[in-house]
Amino acid sequence: MRDNAPLLEDQIIGLSLVRPQFFEKVIKEGIRADDFLLEENRKIFKALQDIFAEGTEWNDITIVELLKTQGIDGALLLPRIAFAPITADEKTLLKAFRKQAIRNRLKREFEKALEEIDREDPEKVYKKVLQTLTTDIRLNDERSKTYKVSDLIPEIHQLILARKETDRAIVGIPTGFSGLDRLTGGFQPDQLILIGGRPGMGKTSFALSMAREMLREGYKVGFVSLEMSRDQLMFRLLAFESEIPLYRISSGRISNEELQELENALIRIDRWGLYINDDSGLDLVSLRLKLKEMVEVDGIDIAFIDYLQLLRSPKRYASRQEEVADISRTLKLLSKELRIPIVALVQLSREAEKSKDKVPTLAHLRESGALEQDADIVIFIHRPAYYKKVQGKPTTPEEEKEAQIIVAKQRQGATGSISVEFDPKLSLFRDPTPTEDDIEDFEGEIPETLENLQSLSDEELEDDLGIDF
Repeated sequence: MRDNAPLLEDQIIGLSLVRPQFFEKVIKEGIRADDFLLEENRKIFKALQDIFAEGTEWNDITIVELLKTQGIDGALLLPRIAFAPITADEKTLLKAFRKQAIRNRLKREFEKALEEIDREDPEKVYKKVLQTLTTDIRLNDERSKTYKVSDLIPEIHQLILARKETDRAIVGIPTGFSGLDRLTGGFQPDQLILIGGRPGMGKTSFALSMAREMLREGYKVGFVSLEMSRDQLMFRLLAFESEIPLYRISSGRISNEELQELENALIRIDRWGLYINDDSGLDLVSLRLKLKEMVEVDGIDIAFIDYLQLLRSPKRYASRQEEVADISRTLKLLSKELRIPIVALVQLSREAEKSKDKVPTLAHLRESGALEQDADIVIFIHRPAYYKKVQGKPTTPEEEKEAQIIVAKQRQGATGSISVEFDPKLSLFRDPTPTEDDIEDFEGEIPETLENLQSLSDEELEDDLGIDF
């Protein structure tokens, strides 16, 4: 039986019925239909949402007729209109209801968990609850804010001055590849960067090659590997640092001299701020917590995830496309929340191998168009020699070194293709080694900074950096 005294939610509905401006505030507070305990109040709220979405205005007289067209019985409305606290403090009323709404959401979630705990994996239930707590139930200070442009000007002005004073063309974290840095300005906080390629293209090697350069510059890097073990990653880094072929390190077929070199490489690597997590069972909720810990405890500047399609979410989805879209969106929001660049490796669809030149495009992003939509930068790796070998065709050592890094999308910059060098023995990507002809083109000296490159023409840059404009 319902108490005769008006409930708080009756007051919210009643005031919304007579004062549409108040209902607008209710919407802005993030209040939803399922925050109302009474079914009749949920029906009225949903009908008001529909009317509000159509842009129709109302008052205490017209609202009854408007809601009748939505199938709401007028008898439900009159008591609520009568209970409308016209003189109430709207802010206090909304604050009280919002607290009640969060309390109700928590109760529902925990009650559902108690029902599921005996028939489902407890860890799975725990993660579902945790995801709801971190994404669905948002506290007041976590809601989105709107900024007046005049409030942003001082901050933006300081940012411009700071970047000018650095006297660098790279404003973000340098990738270690001069052509890519020139094109992107480095990877910046809030960015989601996707690195795509078919199996065998070297996605992990390229990510580690970038991470190594960042670490050598003093940046702290988090590397989440859902595919390779920490030992495999370390063997690759050792190959990079010692220049001893990867297969020999992995197999232990090394000389005493090479062992000494590996030990020296370990000493150098020990100084790096690298944090590796190789939990192959990591899901979206666990990843969120792990990255947050890496930022708050370890102080990482950038995170790599290898690779996106191996992530899973504890939620249920109608399709894999929906799940990938949710993962993609979560990573983008996470980059904004943690204020770091997140670099996620992605597997491309088989369609990339069906074209004549095998060059990947945005259309080859696998399982979801949301990947392209959410990413700030999309990079593809292309090694023509790989496909020649697959087809049984001979390749020269020079051909095996050739690799293209294709910036297919950049939200705030140009796109283009950059030539880099791949060392198959070390599984390492690096900037091309200048030849004698290159040095002659620069009249005997190589530019020391990216600012020097800005004075070159597009034609010279195409020749010397391998960038297609």
